[in-house]
Amino acid sequence: MGYLLFQLSRIGFAEIASSLPTSPLFYALSIGFVGAPILSEILAFKTITGRKVGKDFKIFLRKQVLNKAVMNFSGDAFLVQRLSKYEGLNLRRAAIILKDMTLIRAFSANFWIVLLAIAAVLSGNFDVLQNITATSPGVVAIVGLLCLTVCGGAVVLFRKLTRLSSKTALKVTGIYLARAVVVGAILMTQWSLASPGTPMSAWFIFLIVFSVAKKSPIGGELLFASIVVSLPGLGGDDAAIAAMLIAIAGVTQVIYFLGFILSLERRKAPEIKLPPALLPV
Repeated sequence: MGYLLFQLSRIGFAEIASSLPTSPLFYALSIGFVGAPILSEILAFKTITGRKVGKDFKIFLRKQVLNKAVMNFSGDAFLVQRLSKYEGLNLRRAAIILKDMTLIRAFSANFWIVLLAIAAVLSGNFDVLQNITATSPGVVAIVGLLCLTVCGGAVVLFRKLTRLSSKTALKVTGIYLARAVVVGAILMTQWSLASPGTPMSAWFIFLIVFSVAKKSPIGGELLFASIVVSLPGLGGDDAAIAAMLIAIAGVTQVIYFLGFILSLERRKAPEIKLPPALLPV
């Protein structure tokens, strides 16, 4: 937060405030940005287990809220505890299901980053990638090695990592890749609405940075905004870009807060049995 405020102060808070997006569609798309991951988790769980989970939407909503607004993977811990209470499931089986979902999601996310990097090069934005590499070569090397390791390891060690059939694993991978495409399309639409003069090729770089930043344990959207406002060679209106990033981060945090409230669980108060001497006459 301190670094982000420092970067925004260099642009000017008044200029950023005057550049905030005014399109209602820009803010409405944030609902899809939050909802798409929840829907993908429900579909992935249904594909692996064959169970209907429509009535348990609140559980997956709370998982997403805890992961994104509190701390990454805290929602997974909540989910596995709740799934263990399902009929026919126990804690071990629920943990295995979550493990399979997490592994395939990690593979899909890293494969998506590789595809975005290829798309950025093909779109003619290779100079920006070179600037980013020159600025943070260590980070680029670590992220690149991580992506290749996760993707390659998931393919080579598939049978060691999961007992899912290849058909089921491919279906779940397709679900998570479709989620990445939908979220990417939503973000690119929002960015284009807020800064129409920025070339489309620059949005591929934004998506790469977003995909990497959201792996942060805490505050992925805020970390993404902090990185983007200091990226070299992007061009465009700095105030408009900063304003749209802050607007997206702010709206999503509001949605997460509302989701937190909506997914609260009501527990019945325990019955207190009074001794016969204390019972009312």
